[in-house]
Amino acid sequence: MPALDEIVLLMQVGIYERNRSKKRQKTKKNGKGKDWLLKKKEQMRRRGHDVPADTKYTGRKRKTYF
Repeated sequence: MPALDEIVLLMQVGIYERNRSKKRQKTKKNGKGKDWLLKKKEQMRRRGHDVPADTKYTGRKRKTYF
């Protein structure tokens, strides 16, 4: 059975890795940013779908702890 210190260390590493990857992770945009989203919403409106209004929050990322 692992010692208490080892368990605490493992828990700390998991939390650290989760936060670090968010800061250092560089992903290429695949065209699905705010501009893409606004075009898609306009396209859906023209097709007659019920689409939420565009606000200043449109296309923003949600926090990981939502």
